[in-house]
Amino acid sequence: MVVLVVRLIFMFVGGIGGYELGELLQREFLQSVDPSYHIYGFILSIIVCVGLGFVLGGAAGRYVAKLLNRFEVAIQDIPGTDLLMGAVGIIGGFLIAFFPSMILFRSYPGWIFALILYTVCGVIGYIIAVQKKEDLLNFFRPSLARPAPMAEPARLPPARILDTSVIVDGRIADVCSSGFLEGELVVPRFVLNELQAIADSEDPLKRNRGRRGLEILNALKRQEFVD
Repeated sequence: MVVLVVRLIFMFVGGIGGYELGELLQREFLQSVDPSYHIYGFILSIIVCVGLGFVLGGAAGRYVAKLLNRFEVAIQDIPGTDLLMGAVGIIGGFLIAFFPSMILFRSYPGWIFALILYTVCGVIGYIIAVQKKEDLLNFFRPSLARPAPMAEPARLPPARILDTSVIVDGRIADVCSSGFLEGELVVPRFVLNELQAIADSEDPLKRNRGRRGLEILNALKRQEFVD
């Protein structure tokens, strides 16, 4: 694709050059020739120059394609941040060189010194921007330069596992109501089964203690302390 584009450009330039060459030949060498043959001179000069542009354009296109491939390989190892900051540095250098060059180097040979000034400022801007990219990025993005401290995860109080004796004792309900005990209260399934067995006991004393334990569990559930 690159070879085709460069070849077309050379052919276009060759066509223009052939037209100009045809006019030069007509004006300088073909004045005594029959004017009806002048058009053939134009066509011949255009064809020759376009053909020359086709040949030279192909060679130039292949050379440009090789240069582009080398450039593509070279920039693959350069981080994108360096390329971006380098471009910014060059633009900044050109802006710095613009005003002195407009004031001091207006006439010939001042434009030569202006070109040198643009080159020096662009190179210096590129070097500074690439070497100091971290500082420049931190300057324009201060919030990203200083990462916010990570919040420590909230530590939940450990769960409390209740056994049968604590529930039957009954004072756990008062302790939970006072807010002194932190964390969730967990009653395992086997403790519930044991309380139910005591509540169904034939011994009146055990039966009363078991039913009292179940009533305390129901009270704790209403307080949302038990899982």
